[in-house]
Amino acid sequence: MGTVITIIVIVLVVLVAAAALYAYQRRKSGQLQQRFGPEYERSLEQSGDRRSAERDLRQREQRRAKLEVHPLSGESAERYKVEWATLQQGFVDAPADAVEQADRLVLR
Repeated sequence: MGTVITIIVIVLVVLVAAAALYAYQRRKSGQLQQRFGPEYERSLEQSGDRRSAERDLRQREQRRAKLEVHPLSGESAERYKVEWATLQQGFVDAPADAVEQADRLVLR
């Protein structure tokens, strides 16, 4: 009888551990989906594999965490939005020029 109980306990522990691992992975996936939004789906489509897509997104988070990001003032943000919209409109007619201008805008 002791052996049967031991086996049942081991099986239950393995099942509980597997369920906990599954729940942890689902929570992490949900957090990435929420953080990256449509980019999560694009990464998944490009890689074709959820694990590699999520690994790539976590690496992006780590690279971003190393950057020193400063929020723009409302006036600056509005100016960049207007300039960016203008660049996007010009992209169809002169893509090379628009890309060059976009590089200058981003590097300011």
